[in-house]
Amino acid sequence: MAGHGGNAMTLELIDGSLISPTSLFDALDTVEEYCGTDLRQYMENFLAGEDVPVEKDEHLLEVLESIEKVAEEIRRDTEQKRLSRKHIQENLGCLIATLRREMGDK
Repeated sequence: MAGHGGNAMTLELIDGSLISPTSLFDALDTVEEYCGTDLRQYMENFLAGEDVPVEKDEHLLEVLESIEKVAEEIRRDTEQKRLSRKHIQENLGCLIATLRREMGDK
């Protein structure tokens, strides 16, 4: 940031040039000019509070699906008239082991 005087702020860009945006839209115009429309749209969506799509890691999805499956099995176990504590404990142990593995044994 190069400086500011009054309401206008002067910003130094990576190429050394200076801009003095008078609004957020002026700054977004510069983002679009230097980085393209996709980044501008991403920032506008983020600033508007909209969900911004994030690529999900395939391994993470597999782990989460595995946890969901075991959690669903535990839920079904708790709905039975006769609870199998051993079965529930085994499933909880599986969940804990999965979580510890993914967290690096913390």
